[in-house]
Amino acid sequence: MQKTLAIIFFLSFETAYCQTSDLPKGSVGYFLTKAVDMSRDKKYEEGLVFIDSAFSVDSDNENIFALKAEILWMMKRFSEAAENYQKALLLDKDSSYLFGAYLFLGVLYEKAKMQTQARLQYLKAVYFFETKKKKSDKFFADVNKIDYALALKLSGNNEAWDKLLDEPFYKKNLDVYIGKTREEVLEIYFQPFSGG
Repeated sequence: MQKTLAIIFFLSFETAYCQTSDLPKGSVGYFLTKAVDMSRDKKYEEGLVFIDSAFSVDSDNENIFALKAEILWMMKRFSEAAENYQKALLLDKDSSYLFGAYLFLGVLYEKAKMQTQARLQYLKAVYFFETKKKKSDKFFADVNKIDYALALKLSGNNEAWDKLLDEPFYKKNLDVYIGKTREEVLEIYFQPFSGG
């Protein structure tokens, strides 16, 4: 159920750049595909070398920053991962489908022991979910609902969280989080993405 910026970008690389033989050697796509391959094999340092090569071709490509963030996150270098996610979001021309990325960015900041920045990202996620969502965004609708609820909880808005849990959709899809403290919710949310 939980989709994040990292998974979105990773999956897009999987489908868009699946064959390095089809890509011109030295292209951004070639380097990103190699970085994904290294990451999949848990060769994160080698993946970062390919990321640096991609930057030498295009230093303003949000996908490079996003993939670098993913690799750094897997290496448990949360502060650097958060910095790169932030850059990816700033470069993205239409991040409306990435509101959940602010939730995940908050979690990365929190893992890096940067609570103030984490809370700001949670609040930003809540703001975007409440004010900027598109009616036509059906593809991410359920995921965004769940990310919205988790952003409320992690931002400290327990009243809004409790109110959401009265709705059947949230009761069904957030059952693993019900009755948990904020810290427990954070750990449960991050567990599938803990890397290593």
